Amino acid sequence: MRKLLLSVLLCSALVMGLLPAAAFATELDNAPESVEEAPTSALEEQTVNEELLSEYGEQKNAPGEADPPAQNAAAEIYVSSTGNDEQNTGTKDLPFATLAKAVDAAADGAAIYIMSDLTMDQCARFYDKSLTITSGEGGPYTVTRSADFNLQSDTARSWYNPAMIEVQSLSASSVGLTLSKIILDDAGMHEGTVFAQAVSGDGNEDNTIFVQDAIIASNATVPCTVTLGSGAVLRNFGGMSAVRATDQAKIVMESGSVIEDTITGYTRTKDSAAGSVGPAGAIWLQGGTLVMKEGSKLQNIDGRGVYADGGKVEIGGAISGIAANKSAMWQTNSGIAIHLRNSAEGTLTSTALIKNLSGGSIIYCAGGARSFKMENGSKITDCPRLNGNVIFAKNSTVMMDGEISNVHATGNHILQTDGGTAVTIGKNGRILNNRAYYGAVYINGTDEHLDIYGKINGNISTDRGGGVVLSNNGGNHNAAMYEGAEICNNKAEQTGGGTMISKGTFTMNGGTISGNISGTNSVKGEADRIGGGVFVRRGGQFIMNGGAIENNAATAFGGGVCFDASDYGGTVPKVELNAGTIKNNLRQVTVTVTVDDEYQITGGRSNDLAVTGKDYGKRDRYLYISREAAVGDKAVYFQTGSKTVTPDDSSLDIRLGNTSAANVTALTSASDSMGWNGPLATFWVQRDGAAKLTVGGLTLNDLPVYVLSLPVDETGKVLDASEAQVYAARKTNTGDTNPRDIDVTLPDVSGNGYAVAVVQPSQDHGKLVIQGPETIERNKTGEHYPVTYTVTYDMSESMESMIEQSGGEAEYVLTIDQDDRLVGNPGRFNGESIEVTYHLPHSEFRVGDVLLASAMLRITVGEGDYIIPSNVTKTQKIETTYSLTTQVNGGNGTISASKAGLAAGSHETIVFTPDSGYKIDTVTVNGVKAEVLSNMLEVIMDADKTVIVTYKSIPHIHNHGTAWKSDADNHWHECPCGDRKDVAAHSFKWVIDKEPTATRKGSKHEECTVCGYKKAAVAIPAKGSTVKPSDQTDKPGNTASSNTGDSSDPVLWGALLFISGGAVIGTTVVSRKKKYNR
Repeated sequence: MRKLLLSVLLCSALVMGLLPAAAFATELDNAPESVEEAPTSALEEQTVNEELLSEYGEQKNAPGEADPPAQNAAAEIYVSSTGNDEQNTGTKDLPFATLAKAVDAAADGAAIYIMSDLTMDQCARFYDKSLTITSGEGGPYTVTRSADFNLQSDTARSWYNPAMIEVQSLSASSVGLTLSKIILDDAGMHEGTVFAQAVSGDGNEDNTIFVQDAIIASNATVPCTVTLGSGAVLRNFGGMSAVRATDQAKIVMESGSVIEDTITGYTRTKDSAAGSVGPAGAIWLQGGTLVMKEGSKLQNIDGRGVYADGGKVEIGGAISGIAANKSAMWQTNSGIAIHLRNSAEGTLTSTALIKNLSGGSIIYCAGGARSFKMENGSKITDCPRLNGNVIFAKNSTVMMDGEISNVHATGNHILQTDGGTAVTIGKNGRILNNRAYYGAVYINGTDEHLDIYGKINGNISTDRGGGVVLSNNGGNHNAAMYEGAEICNNKAEQTGGGTMISKGTFTMNGGTISGNISGTNSVKGEADRIGGGVFVRRGGQFIMNGGAIENNAATAFGGGVCFDASDYGGTVPKVELNAGTIKNNLRQVTVTVTVDDEYQITGGRSNDLAVTGKDYGKRDRYLYISREAAVGDKAVYFQTGSKTVTPDDSSLDIRLGNTSAANVTALTSASDSMGWNGPLATFWVQRDGAAKLTVGGLTLNDLPVYVLSLPVDETGKVLDASEAQVYAARKTNTGDTNPRDIDVTLPDVSGNGYAVAVVQPSQDHGKLVIQGPETIERNKTGEHYPVTYTVTYDMSESMESMIEQSGGEAEYVLTIDQDDRLVGNPGRFNGESIEVTYHLPHSEFRVGDVLLASAMLRITVGEGDYIIPSNVTKTQKIETTYSLTTQVNGGNGTISASKAGLAAGSHETIVFTPDSGYKIDTVTVNGVKAEVLSNMLEVIMDADKTVIVTYKSIPHIHNHGTAWKSDADNHWHECPCGDRKDVAAHSFKWVIDKEPTATRKGSKHEECTVCGYKKAAVAIPAKGSTVKPSDQTDKPGNTASSNTGDSSDPVLWGALLFISGGAVIGTTVVSRKKKYNR
């Protein structure tokens, strides 16, 4: 027992000895985390000298008249209006009278309880500790700024007007202040006359002229957090702000905290003193951090919510009821909710809500600000009297993935940039149902970029650009729209219902532009009511690579895409429709606005594409339509002449535009020289090769219609008016009703394109027609290809009359303008018809190529020359192809599939596959029996071929094989079909499997000597047995060994008895030994 007790005592001592080391280890494990340093900053606009870093943080020694007192041990301090700073100790029964005394007496980590409303006339400034200030029983209580607030001093600012509470640090690693369930009220009062930041360092002698910087201020150069907890309220700031943080200070507004104005009719002023810039805002950052959590509020404030001159702003709470005060506030009314500058960064988190603001822009991200972000779920909404932009950004980054809705930005925009800004509207971004002056999204300045993944829908512009505007100010704007993006149901009183593009490039890679309307103000002229979906003007460029432009409308023209080809500021406009869909857009609609502000359209005419009357087309300034673009109505409306030009499907990959005034003069001159009237319509066209066009909206008489074309240079001007080509056009309308359409093929409009005019002669001179083969097929002989044209002239009665009056004499000169690759002589025309055969060299044959030809007849009667042009005929070069048709007659197998479009002379291999038990019977090719080898046939395609195969069954021949099959009685040979032969009974013999011994049994079986069939094995008795197998089991007196073959062994039994006895003796000895040991 003594030894046991001693062991317990030694273990206890060992544990007690280890306790201090364990406690020390725990303390190390709980070391504080490091805090990231916040950026520093400097003001830009303020005229007074400002050196932010030296204001408090440069105090290397304690200030001369405000040395921090030594810490005492008070963990709870109480303050009451009935207390006494001189006699009391700050307990609940003996409270202090002032908050200044309380923070001085409090220990690090202490709680200060306010026991009644207080009027405060001196700054509560503390150093190097963290305190909590809250209301005691009966709270919340209000601490109000006195009308005669005492000055404060330190070595950086000398004497100055202080905040009500200042949190400072000289050496501590972190400090802080937490307020809860308490109201601090500045009562709108301030000391001093200059609203600007006090001077730090040299020149600080006159700092008493500057108003206080806040209700609560922290200029800590070490991490410091000012926390407004639940029930903490800052009211009616009278100086620069309600709370200010610089350098590494951080402001946290917890749920239930509020900063507000409550004085009825209170309006801030900045006084008229020299150097006064005005209040900053309710929260003033200068390199610090603001975290405003969900449930916190900035509300009903005159002037501004947050002014961030550097630092980071994170808003998750609500900002509401802010009214701009342009005349009083620093930076006037720019960013009345959040003003970001000087590398500041701002974020509205998913719970942020900004609403009911008025009089200025809501978010300002300029003056060197870095970025502004709206996360998914954040909202800016319900601001019916804004009179400013929702977001203004310059030389910064904007990520908008939240919602801006129901804002009336009178005279401004919802989102505006002004140079060097990149804006992304994320896939969750929504700019919905707002009213703006000139574009919901207005991209202005130089080197801007806009990416749209979200929705810009339902907005109304009281001028131009309902959805997005790339302005003509600055330049080098770039915007892109992606799959899933929407610019829909926007309205503009003037041009550009969906988007208006100037001096920049808008690339549509996907998404939808739909339901937009331009020209809702019917009082405006036609030119101011165009471009329902997309309006391109003043050097703008629109590139469409995907997406859809549909169901848009214009009260004038250009329902889908409208192109104004005017250069601007050195930039050249163009429209490229490379892919995507444009359909169901309208022009000339009537718009009615209902009492519920719903826009209803009636009437209208189909119009997907339009070109205004300004400027002219050329090689780098055009409307381009690719064959990959799905355009529902390809009739391009031209404002000049109110005509349409429709390219045939075979003539896409085409560029269109107006032609210049100088070119119109040249075309008119050419028409006059041929005795025709002036142009009915003019335009410019360019594509590689020929262009088959329909020109509509023409007013025609019964005379023929001709088309003149003149090549232009790279500047779009006619090279030589004498080079005019003339072609006859075909009227497509039946009857004599105008307007009418014509079809014409221009054989070559490549290079820099052609200026084109539609004309009619003054009288009918007859009709000239050229006809040629529709196709020519490739041959394998290497011979030249003959191409024959027939030209006929049907003379008019008026021409016959002129010839008769001149004595029946007339000279006919026929010119055939055939493809340059054709060789031959046209011969002499007899005045009625001629047939001319040319030859195309075999080496010039290109499948798919075309040969174009036209003719012109000049008839000289007396001294007059009369020109009659022909139509244009087209001959297609084609590959001779044939079809291969394959069939199975009667089934029982398959054959290779039929094919079409097989080249002449090609070889095709046909494979025949009969079913099991079948083989090919007959194969015919075009009814002629063919020989087939290895179930394949090669056919040469020199004509259409039909191959038919018939299969037949294969007769069955038994194959019984050599392997035996058997059952218990018989064996036989068997065919796979089931037929048997050589059936016979088994012939068995005994086969010994195991020989028996004297003590063990053996075994044997019967096996067929023919097929090897085996019966089950049977036992052979052991050789020492005298009993028959049937007599061995369980008979009395039987001493023979068992069927297992084992025999009794006395030696074994003796061994077992010896071992058993030994075990008993051993057990007894052990038992006795145990008893002895006891």
